[in-house]
Amino acid sequence: MGAPPYLLAKARPDGAGAGNKEEGLKVFARACASCHGDHGRGGQYGGKTVGAINDPDFLALISDQVLRRYVITGRPDLGMPDYADPTGRPEGFKPLTGQEVTNVAALLAYWRQGGSVHREGN
Repeated sequence: MGAPPYLLAKARPDGAGAGNKEEGLKVFARACASCHGDHGRGGQYGGKTVGAINDPDFLALISDQVLRRYVITGRPDLGMPDYADPTGRPEGFKPLTGQEVTNVAALLAYWRQGGSVHREGN
């Protein structure tokens, strides 16, 4: 038996499949920030408050795999769109690729540790 595939991707020497938090922030800006705010601290959408995702206490309760699942499936119970749904996203939004999902999950995992990355100019 070996390691689960999600752990093997992190261990590949060429880095393929590994998440990149800086690239994740770019994807977050395009796919998530319109509701969750530029740095994931919460925001507004459709007149409703959207909760912060950049909360180390919340993120400490959730595994990397669940973070990835939320990016892929969204949270229909809370009105969060899935990886392909253009709802709440800029015009011309294109579905996230597998690597983009991995990068957003890497960013969220980094935020779990209290890390901070900012887009240039912010």
